Amino acid sequence: MHYLYFFALIASFLIPGDFSYAYSENFPWIAPKSLTILGSPFIDVVLDVHGEFIESCNLKIGEIQTLSASDVKKIFFMYKGAFPEDPIRVTRKEPLSLTEDQLANLGITSLRNGNPYFNYLKQTEYGPAFNELDQFRLVLRCPNQEDTLCYFFQNVPECSTELCLSPDGGYTLIDSELFISGYCIESFLKKTGNQAQKIMLDLNNSRIACQFRDRIWSLLPYIDVLFLSESSTEALTGISHPTIARRLLSRVIPMIFIQNVSEDGSRIYFIQNGKEAAYCSKQDLQQIVLGFLFGYINNNVVDYCFHSTDLLIDNA
Repeated sequence: MHYLYFFALIASFLIPGDFSYAYSENFPWIAPKSLTILGSPFIDVVLDVHGEFIESCNLKIGEIQTLSASDVKKIFFMYKGAFPEDPIRVTRKEPLSLTEDQLANLGITSLRNGNPYFNYLKQTEYGPAFNELDQFRLVLRCPNQEDTLCYFFQNVPECSTELCLSPDGGYTLIDSELFISGYCIESFLKKTGNQAQKIMLDLNNSRIACQFRDRIWSLLPYIDVLFLSESSTEALTGISHPTIARRLLSRVIPMIFIQNVSEDGSRIYFIQNGKEAAYCSKQDLQQIVLGFLFGYINNNVVDYCFHSTDLLIDNA
């Protein structure tokens, strides 16, 4: 049976297109897995602007700041005056950029922040449907610059322990943006630790890794899989040498997935119990992430990820 997972995973990397859609047809005898997703509660209101506009709002480009409701209203009026024809986009960021369809096609059922995924992501004509845990975030985006993030918090739950786990699932995926929102992640992790949950953390955001470094380090003993970018690895460790930074983290985290995306393709590092494998790929990074998640959730068949890595290098 494990060899079926192995070849399925390789196929998802090497065959053009999306392998995951065929999961239910290729593996009808395998029961769907369950995944609890603790995603960002933020509804992003995205304004495409230029640097001069951000400065005219008395904001600093690329920084994170908190605004009053009146300040936000003023920015919207200024935006409509400066860019009367440009649309206002409303989106929701998901951990690892996963969608409910992608997870379902992999045979994974999900709860997102205690709600059925398909209900939580329901769209309206004005954007994503709102839920009681949602908070708004203003994103000012200009070319070749870090996003300028403006928060104006509403009521924030005192603790995330009230969020529900998937009833028959042993896996939880956490978005690092929960550190910003004020959730008590520590209490939640202690609760899940008593339930033998496998905890995965999406820490690809280097700004969050830097801002909450001490807090994140205190939680690493609870984490089974850590997803990082090269920049967030440096931000978390404070070490500019990538190899040394990865080696340090591998002493603390059982499994690490580090991605470095460039115009030439993606360079991926798998590190399990100190053993590192790396490869370059021009495949869609999202497919690589999905393939990894598929292999991990299905009985922790992660060794085959390393074998498929070797195969990818040989066929690069």
